[in-house]
Amino acid sequence: MTSRHLTIESLKQGGRPDRVAAGPFTGYFAAEHAGIPLGDYVTNGRLIAEGQLRLQEDLGQDILITAADTYYIAEAFGLKVDMHQNALPTAKAPPFNDPGEMRHLGVPDPFADGRMPVYLEALECLRAAVGDDLAIRGTGTGPFSLAAYLLGIDNFMLRLMDIESSESSDDDARNMRDLLGLMTETTLRFVEAQADMGADILYVGDSLASLNMISPRLYRAWVQPYHREIFTALKEKTGKKAQYTMIHMCGSNMEILEDMVQTGVDLIEIDSAMDLAEVSAVVRGRAAVIGNIDPVHVLKEGRPEEVTRACWDAVGKGLAGGRFILGSGCFVCPGTALENLRAMVDCAHGWTR
Repeated sequence: MTSRHLTIESLKQGGRPDRVAAGPFTGYFAAEHAGIPLGDYVTNGRLIAEGQLRLQEDLGQDILITAADTYYIAEAFGLKVDMHQNALPTAKAPPFNDPGEMRHLGVPDPFADGRMPVYLEALECLRAAVGDDLAIRGTGTGPFSLAAYLLGIDNFMLRLMDIESSESSDDDARNMRDLLGLMTETTLRFVEAQADMGADILYVGDSLASLNMISPRLYRAWVQPYHREIFTALKEKTGKKAQYTMIHMCGSNMEILEDMVQTGVDLIEIDSAMDLAEVSAVVRGRAAVIGNIDPVHVLKEGRPEEVTRACWDAVGKGLAGGRFILGSGCFVCPGTALENLRAMVDCAHGWTR
């Protein structure tokens, strides 16, 4: 069973994988492992592919990951960023102050605008290099986070609070809905392009929508409908193809986990702040789960034997809920020892039916 087949069997309803798939979130970690400066990595799709392939040769994980930074879509709307040789891009002043200023904007072209073409090139290079042997997880920023980047996070959140408390006009609420609708269509078009190019996992990351940032009520009113729209459209597009949707939101989101399942997403990435046993009890196989080894205290700061213990515990709890992939709770940190990541992969591959 190839890594790609294993991953697909782990994701589909009724799948029977012969071992646990390993998919640590090794986005920009691959740049460090391959000795590629981050400033070059996030601006060159071929280097992203090269870093992922080098890491896979040394680690043996089942899933390759194109995701590395967060602003590549927002740049298509005019967000300016500072690029750094040995750090991820940082945003400058947001390009807009009011959602109404964006009413004239259209959906950008994922093949031409911002740095979306970089990530499409990475996917194209990876698919050509690995064929059907390895699974590929694409990238995509969720609509709530995109809107916040373009208005500035503080400004966006305060405007949302004013709308919720009825301190803003009906026009403000309509403009905010229109903005999130535009962001939804933008995310969808970019992820659809990746589906056409053969991505196995159609990823949406929307961490500013986590309960570390907003309330469950705000999530249900201003996030869940747009996520459902994206995942419904992607399922209609992919049909019976072996392609699966995925959501990542950092933090502890137990209060909205059922709501996340109700979006129709296939795979939920669980942060290390959440308990996998509780997650499994809620999800009950209706979606697959990936996670959730602590990327700091376990993977970076722990010893290989500590990683192994944490991983066996996670596998037992995760499989209790049904479909499960062993992964990290979020991005693997720079400076993480490869031996610790090998302990994770060895644990996953050591479980057999």
